[in-house]
Amino acid sequence: MLQYFPMEKIIACAKKAKTGLGIGIGKSTLPNSRIIKLKTTGRKGAGRVVYILITDNESGQKITYPILFRLKKDKKIGENFSFKNKAFKEAYDKNLFLILEDLRSGNFKEYDL
Repeated sequence: MLQYFPMEKIIACAKKAKTGLGIGIGKSTLPNSRIIKLKTTGRKGAGRVVYILITDNESGQKITYPILFRLKKDKKIGENFSFKNKAFKEAYDKNLFLILEDLRSGNFKEYDL
């Protein structure tokens, strides 16, 4: 991911998702969460990113996790970030599972937004 999208872009997109910018693309299977798609640019051109935005019940704090990044013309996932797109759904499910595993094991780094 970092070869196409620098960390500054990833953080900038997370800030946008946290403030409600972007387009909701469907219901999340996690409670108190939304799935948001944003446009961005990377080292090799236009791209798209999907974040999951989770609101903590107790504190009201919003936490964003990047789930998928792709270049706009990506052929592996296709040009449509939609749950009707089988390739997107499979990549989303796989990445969400990996994120949850990393959160359980403490294998992550936090950034202040």
